[in-house]
Amino acid sequence: MVRARAICGDKRVTARFCDIRRDVLSLPRTIEQVRTEVTSMRIKMQKHLGTSQWQQQAGKFHLKQDAGGIIDIEFLAQFAVLAYSHEHPSLTKWSDNVRIFEEVASLGIWEEQVCQDLTDAYLRIRAATHQLALSEQSLLVDESLWKETRALVQAQWQHLMGVNLSDGDSPNS
Repeated sequence: MVRARAICGDKRVTARFCDIRRDVLSLPRTIEQVRTEVTSMRIKMQKHLGTSQWQQQAGKFHLKQDAGGIIDIEFLAQFAVLAYSHEHPSLTKWSDNVRIFEEVASLGIWEEQVCQDLTDAYLRIRAATHQLALSEQSLLVDESLWKETRALVQAQWQHLMGVNLSDGDSPNS
């Protein structure tokens, strides 16, 4: 729902969709409830999509699915919207990660540097995934080229969610 947006329809339909989206995203939730559910979903997604298969290849990093990849950044943006929009409805305005992080920073929910670091990492990984897709190459890349970006994303996940995904922690750890 965080990423949903109206792409067609008359103004009345579009406005109604936006109202429903805002109302659903702004439902009161506890931060711990959202943290647990988002982390649980992320761990389930890692297992289901075979991330461990990627990690078995020494020195390789899957830009989307591995811990520290783009999916972790997207989940952090979604976490922020779901956890804080009942207090800050302006978080529901955007469906893209970059503007969500800008809003989170401007509201003082997370430190500006945290949001900028996540935005920079997201843009770097997204650019690489687009380039690799256009050249029909695998998203499984040389880990050494992504060590710093990956470590930053993992550190922010640990800081904001309290779980180290690369260790396979459970959401209640």
